Amino acid sequence: MHLRRHGSGQWERRVKTVEQLWQDLKERIEALRLDYSHVQLYQDGLPNCGREIDIVRDLAKAGS
Repeated sequence: MHLRRHGSGQWERRVKTVEQLWQDLKERIEALRLDYSHVQLYQDGLPNCGREIDIVRDLAKAGS
């Protein structure tokens, strides 16, 4: 949908931005020189779908 709405040039810039974000995150984490046997990494996110509150409520009820 984004591609249709904004064109391939903007899509490519968006992809490069996300790739750079992950590269920067990787470099920052590596610079910490952590003992990875004691590291827990969580990625959290919700879809932008209009049901975010329902999803969070259901997860909370399930103990998450």
